[in-house]
Amino acid sequence: MSRQPSLNSWRGYLAASLGGATGAVVLTAICLFLAYVYVRSQKNGGLEGLVVLLLCSYAGFWIGEVLGCWLALRLGGYAKASRTTYLLAGLTFFAVLVFFSNIPMAFTRGINAAFWVLVGLTSITLPLLARFLAR
Repeated sequence: MSRQPSLNSWRGYLAASLGGATGAVVLTAICLFLAYVYVRSQKNGGLEGLVVLLLCSYAGFWIGEVLGCWLALRLGGYAKASRTTYLLAGLTFFAVLVFFSNIPMAFTRGINAAFWVLVGLTSITLPLLARFLAR
């Protein structure tokens, strides 16, 4: 007879996934807004404006996903919240590196909807994977 996971464990997966995705969206938007304000305030901005925007989107996605997942798990009182977020921090670092390796292609061909769907699915599935590995 197979043992079914309890409802509490499924709620933990849901909390990790929703918290990570929400945190990534919110903090990336805030960081991109602040980067935009910084770039617009520069009088002779050049390539450093693009670098600031890229670094802010990278940091916002990475830190936002980890912080959102940690807050959702910690406030929900789920076990192994810290271990899940440590694993998520490592997994997200490599996932964002893969996304940013496609940036030159995005400038030559344009970013299409499939790229953003992939980013969205990754921000949902990485917390699920980290939660599974933390068990």
